[in-house]
Amino acid sequence: MIVTLASRKGGSGKSTIAINLTLVLLGGRLKQNVALIDADEQRSSINILKRYKRENLTIYGATIDKPNRPSDILKTINTKNTHVIFDTAPHSQEMMYECALKSSLVIIPVQPSLLDVDALEKTIKALLTIRTLAEEGQIQKAPECYFIINRAKAGTILAYQIKQQLKKMYPNFPIMKTVLGEREVYKQSLFTGQSVMEYDRKSDAAQEIKNLAKELNGIYHKGK
Repeated sequence: MIVTLASRKGGSGKSTIAINLTLVLLGGRLKQNVALIDADEQRSSINILKRYKRENLTIYGATIDKPNRPSDILKTINTKNTHVIFDTAPHSQEMMYECALKSSLVIIPVQPSLLDVDALEKTIKALLTIRTLAEEGQIQKAPECYFIINRAKAGTILAYQIKQQLKKMYPNFPIMKTVLGEREVYKQSLFTGQSVMEYDRKSDAAQEIKNLAKELNGIYHKGK
């Protein structure tokens, strides 16, 4: 499974989701190999994950130049027995496009804000271009693309309202059932270099990340 976290909106939560998804896949019952490719020059995901050496986890920093482009790094990974997570930068359309082009799944985090929805246009345009390439037979298959509502606040209807807006604007892009809440434990766990599963296994955030991994796995196997 190759997953890209994609959004041209800074602060949408891509790195937090990428880190937690990487570690929940790594800590699963099957003890699978996982590679995280950080395509953001800030290297936020790398800086968090390098604090602990973890078995079966490989971390890469991608650049826009060869030989460290995302596609170059991917060639060195045995993707038959390794999950790959791309964490992309908000400012580089080219990098995001290349990561998505090589992925089986693209996850687009959206916060419950019209500002986030308004910032989706360039991301969606790039993903539609990839779909067109697949339809024309220029690539074998386009990735499955899903929105995920991130940082939803309890006790409000904003998440519901944003879902309805997304369905209206982008009917061909489904929304994941999993919703990630606005929870302090996501921030606290990063300070320790841990996932929410490692930091507090019984937290609501840990359950959300488990649900996300389970839902992604189901989407991936259904589409194979």
